[in-house]
Amino acid sequence: MNPFGIVYNPMSVANALNGLVDNQQFTQDDIFFHKERWHSFSHHSRFSHSDENICLQQINNAIQTGHEQFRQAGVVLVTLGTAHVFFHKYLKRVVNNCHQLPATDFERRLLHVNEISRSLASTFKLMKILRPNIRIILTISPVRHIRDGLAESKLSKSILRVAADELCAAFNFVEYFPSYEIMLDDLRDYRFYAADMVHPNEVAVDYIWQKFSDTYFDENTKQLIQQVQKLRQAMQHRPFNPESEAHKAFLAKRLQITKDIKKAHPHLNMEDELEYFS
Repeated sequence: MNPFGIVYNPMSVANALNGLVDNQQFTQDDIFFHKERWHSFSHHSRFSHSDENICLQQINNAIQTGHEQFRQAGVVLVTLGTAHVFFHKYLKRVVNNCHQLPATDFERRLLHVNEISRSLASTFKLMKILRPNIRIILTISPVRHIRDGLAESKLSKSILRVAADELCAAFNFVEYFPSYEIMLDDLRDYRFYAADMVHPNEVAVDYIWQKFSDTYFDENTKQLIQQVQKLRQAMQHRPFNPESEAHKAFLAKRLQITKDIKKAHPHLNMEDELEYFS
């Protein structure tokens, strides 16, 4: 997950990635007070807090953790949501979140393809310097921004798609996964949407995940995923008699499976499974 929280527009995505690469630490000058809470224009509202120090601590801890994770990452997935941005008139910058400030403080505009590709290209170059073997998978969110209107939403997604194509052509370590196209052109039916008719439902998510798995995972990885999924399902099991010998045998068998997986793949975090089956 993005250590800056949910980010929709490409300029804020680029700024967030730059911050992670540089391990940027925020100070009091980078946050502001509004409606009894401290906020960051670069962050989602879940980082906002009534206490200034806690707000900064949450932000900087997330960036520090994200920076450390990035330094070990082999693959980074970058999802773009909209080509529309809110430009702060007084700060002269694109913001990630308006935090319910007056609409008159902002100018809403549509980015051009070259603005997006130029900004992300600069960021990808920095990422490549820090992680020479990095792979970047670009995706476009299939969630339509209905409030903009259907035509405006389609235009926005089209701009993102062209920019993504330019970036893939410019860098051999950048590729595109068509989650947007799978949702709109392959599934293309409202039975695959949640009740709001905007977000993909569980069936659609599973379908797209299967396509992703088929594209990027080898057979060993697929088998490992199936093993872990079975363990997670076993953790949802509610025994009729928890004290029975049959249930104890059930737990012991899955504990041994968990230990075997952990031994074969020591990098995996299996703490929840080990604790549960123990």
